[in-house]
Amino acid sequence: MSLTDCIAEIQRQLAELQKDAEFITHEKRNPDQDGYNKVVIVTDLQAESVKGKTGDGHVEYPFMWREATGERVLGTDEVNGGWDCHAMTPAECCNVIVESVPLPDTKGNYIQCHIFVPFGGPGNTKKDDRVFVTVSQDLLVHEAPFIA
Repeated sequence: MSLTDCIAEIQRQLAELQKDAEFITHEKRNPDQDGYNKVVIVTDLQAESVKGKTGDGHVEYPFMWREATGERVLGTDEVNGGWDCHAMTPAECCNVIVESVPLPDTKGNYIQCHIFVPFGGPGNTKKDDRVFVTVSQDLLVHEAPFIA
């Protein structure tokens, strides 16, 4: 679905509910964007421990890492990639990640961490009047929009 069609449909539904919302669009991550070299570490609501995207503490880097010696999947899990950060603090998890990727990529950038605190946690206020829509580079919506 196109971004325009998606927003129009959500606005129609909001009008039926007599609600108004701010729309925030994000482009789905790709390896050509600034920050492509960051691993997103999702925390618990208190920002004290690593939760991961699915709640199991597993953290992944979504792209192939291009080093001078070739491309590779990042992580300590050699089969699936990623890092098991269950029961770690975000800082501990980041240290494990950075230590496991000691070489820069072909652009000269080192792996970095981005700590993401879920909506409603410290510094990331949850609101019921914001709709987040993620689009691809061609402005198509491939993921369900969400309110947060």
